[in-house]
Amino acid sequence: MSLAAASLPLAPRRDDPAEQWRTFLAGQLDDHWQIGSWDVASGILTVDPFNEFNDLRVCQREGCGNPVATVAFCLSCRRLATRAGLPIEDYAAANPKTDPALRRSTWGFEQCAVRDETGARCGRARSTRNVCVSHYVLLAKQARARGEAVITDAHIAAFVVPTAGRVLHPRVDCRVDSCARFLSRSTALGFCDFHETGFRASRRRDQALTADRYARSDEVLERHQLPLRALPEPMRTELLFVIQQYALRGYGRVMVGKLRPYLDEARHDGAADLLECFRSHDHAVRLRGIRSVGVMLLEKARRQFEGYDSLARDMVFPQDLPLRTTHSHRNPDLTGEPLDMRLLIQPWLAAGFRAWLGATLEPRSTVQRCFETCTEISTTLAAKRSDAGMDGSRLSYDDMAAVVARIEDRWPGARGRSATWWELCRAARALGAWDAVPESFAQHYAGQKRARQRSRADRKVESDRVTPAAVIAHLRAHTAGLDIGRHSDLYRCALELLMETGRRPGEIASLDADCLIQDRHGGWLLRYTAHKTGGSIKELPVETPVADSIRAWQQVRAERGIRARVLFPSGRRRMQDEHVPHIGEHYLGKILKRYITSLPPVPGPVFDVDGVAVDFDLTTVQVYDFRRAYAQRHADNGTDPDVLRQLMDHVSMSTTMGYYQISSKRRRRAVSALAPLAHDRHGKQVGIGKGRLQLKVTPVPYGDCAEPSNVAAGGTACQLRYQCAGCGFFRPNPSHIPEIEKEIIKLRSQLRIAEASDTAGYLLDAQRGLIADYENVLTKMRDRLAQMPETERQEIDTMSDVMRRARNAALAGKLIEVREL
Repeated sequence: MSLAAASLPLAPRRDDPAEQWRTFLAGQLDDHWQIGSWDVASGILTVDPFNEFNDLRVCQREGCGNPVATVAFCLSCRRLATRAGLPIEDYAAANPKTDPALRRSTWGFEQCAVRDETGARCGRARSTRNVCVSHYVLLAKQARARGEAVITDAHIAAFVVPTAGRVLHPRVDCRVDSCARFLSRSTALGFCDFHETGFRASRRRDQALTADRYARSDEVLERHQLPLRALPEPMRTELLFVIQQYALRGYGRVMVGKLRPYLDEARHDGAADLLECFRSHDHAVRLRGIRSVGVMLLEKARRQFEGYDSLARDMVFPQDLPLRTTHSHRNPDLTGEPLDMRLLIQPWLAAGFRAWLGATLEPRSTVQRCFETCTEISTTLAAKRSDAGMDGSRLSYDDMAAVVARIEDRWPGARGRSATWWELCRAARALGAWDAVPESFAQHYAGQKRARQRSRADRKVESDRVTPAAVIAHLRAHTAGLDIGRHSDLYRCALELLMETGRRPGEIASLDADCLIQDRHGGWLLRYTAHKTGGSIKELPVETPVADSIRAWQQVRAERGIRARVLFPSGRRRMQDEHVPHIGEHYLGKILKRYITSLPPVPGPVFDVDGVAVDFDLTTVQVYDFRRAYAQRHADNGTDPDVLRQLMDHVSMSTTMGYYQISSKRRRRAVSALAPLAHDRHGKQVGIGKGRLQLKVTPVPYGDCAEPSNVAAGGTACQLRYQCAGCGFFRPNPSHIPEIEKEIIKLRSQLRIAEASDTAGYLLDAQRGLIADYENVLTKMRDRLAQMPETERQEIDTMSDVMRRARNAALAGKLIEVREL
């Protein structure tokens, strides 16, 4: 039997729509209540006051469960602290309630402290100074017999210690069924002290009130008990459904203190429909979250009960469809405005959208954008064609061109909308929804895309969003002193991971608590979920500072008792909850802004993309800039493109290659600056005129080559098999220093291997000669750089970085992209 199937005074008819609706909701209730327990027989929902999913508060003194309202400690603990002459915080820390025999004081009085020889305890409740009334009277008689007029705490302690011959009183429970207290003395009414006081107060208001009627009334319930027995059906089951779903979905805490007066008023007004009551009742506005979420829950449940098919009706509710969920919203299956299909006046367009919607796995935000795009397309075709675009068989290529132009004008730069529209076109044709639409309307996708685009070499990474390395270093250097709130330790770790790992903000926000693992070689790996590329679990090698940052936060988590499964839990609910969601990606941006406002300006000069010193504005830094800086740092350091693609988790090599591109303006400037510094194989500075430089030399692995036939062949006709150090046409410049250093290391390693084997002497001499020539030209270039002024040398270093990145791009462009299996 379901927990919601509470019996009614009269058996309902099975064909009654209200009873069918109640049965439908009852079938969706779970027998396990996360916030407490539901008693079908009594109709009372008992909320556990110690549960973190409700708004009831208890005393913060360890072991004390007395209820509190707006303060941290109960009145009893505050009185004890005053008597001890200590602040309440110090008293609570030094005197926790540790006696396991003590009952939760939330439920009522504690037991008498008197015990017998067997260790059994007196069954009555404490009433006066740690003992029940009967034993206190016995103590007073003994004191009068000894002639003592005052009973001190020492007398009480001495009275409790002896156990021989003690008479224990049996336990007598309160006559109120929902009360777990027991009596401090036998009374005629059979109420505990708490309910006896309440009965006398109610009796003063109603002289005809009897003890039996009072024991069955809602007045005897505790503050954490909700009386639902007086609510009519199906309103009772609806409220149970809303409360349980509200707690399970983690929207917030169940507001028990505000539900009690709401139930009283709703019962007094005779409300029978919870959805209508939520919308119109004056007191419902004070329920806030439960009211708004309850309306959405009941509306969605009503559509499911009535068999509402969103794919076939005029109003489409995306929350009713099995779309892919994202981390951008806590409960994406409830929120969102419905889509009015009547705005798509063309039948073929509406059919295509319904077909795509029924087959898509895109998140709700993408569905919303696609519908907005289709609405704009419907309006465009209605104004362009004489038949308002109603006849899909008359569409042509020109109509699609008008549609694409309208999308570009309406949402400039939003390539995602165009991509979603093309996906809809393909899905509608593949699923048969556009069989009557001519193929010429949407067959040349490439030709109908945006035609006016800048060259790829000038529009890629060369943008203002590449944050200079000096700015990143400045932000990283101050994270140790971050103090922007009570969760600064969490914020510090999140920002450090963003700066050091280059992961997407959503991937950092959703890290699991056990994301840091160690491989068999002792290295550290960061395990994360790649949401953008299919949600696969991946591992990234990280350095020791990253591991230290995560372990420091994990230690703080353990000290604070945080049991969340995610590394960065949201503060929206208590972090001790195991199922609390992680912080959002947009929240990381807010944290970064607060952190930046507390920092001093960047010391020293900061250079823009053209190498000019500028005053950098820290407030323009965004969380995604750290990922771009991470990739750019690897690209500038010469990381191979295929390696960087794996590090960045890119699907296509073209995306990775964007970080190797150099604008034509900067490339020409770098070439002009470095051309006069060209050297020959002897280390003599020969220089190259600025004129037609690109026709005089061609890049080779360790410098430039001026041999005419090799230049004409684009560097592929070397007659010496790229043994450049021995060639008279070899023209290296300072930008080639890192490559020459790597080549020297490689040649030395090869020489050692050759010397250990039976290798001809002339080959060994050739190898030693190459090393000597490379070292000679390297030493001469370094000496000339050291003699330059500081500003000129800094300019040469900047231009060298530009040229190295350009060479990497040229080399990577010749690679064949191999995708992972």
